[in-house]
Amino acid sequence: MSYPTLAVANFLLELAQSKEINDVTPMKLQKLVYYANGWNLGATDKVLIDEQVQAWRYGPVIEDIYSAAKQYGNQPITSPLKNDIAAAFGDDTCPQLSKDDKEAVGPLLNWILDQYGHLTGIQLSNLTHREEEPWFQVYQGKHRGNPPRGTDIDIDVMRNYFAEQVSKLQEQSA
Repeated sequence: MSYPTLAVANFLLELAQSKEINDVTPMKLQKLVYYANGWNLGATDKVLIDEQVQAWRYGPVIEDIYSAAKQYGNQPITSPLKNDIAAAFGDDTCPQLSKDDKEAVGPLLNWILDQYGHLTGIQLSNLTHREEEPWFQVYQGKHRGNPPRGTDIDIDVMRNYFAEQVSKLQEQSA
């Protein structure tokens, strides 16, 4: 089951705050949600979010998060994100996961914060730019550094990469 992207992002922000991770900028949030989606895909063969990840110039981007968080620039996000389209029509509610959904995704998101929460947005972006990473394979490999706007990072590329990472992690802990 996939979840609304902004609801996952908002829960990740909530968890980060509870762990006193107060430097979650739009870039950092993009990369944290990207990694959460990828690790979930690699471990369960299911996407976590209901939106496709795109290959933009500076790394993987999820457009709903970009639109909702761009007002923060490179500063930490200080409040839950709202859907820009809904807000334009007077709906100022912030997408949230249900209690059951939080229980389902909480362990993964806590693990993501434990693994990546100490890194800056720039450091996370640099990780996504490694040759073996899905973004690099699509942006630099397939499109030679010039993908058309809105180019998705193929789910199979993400699945294969993160399934390999899950296997490596399992081997290390065996």
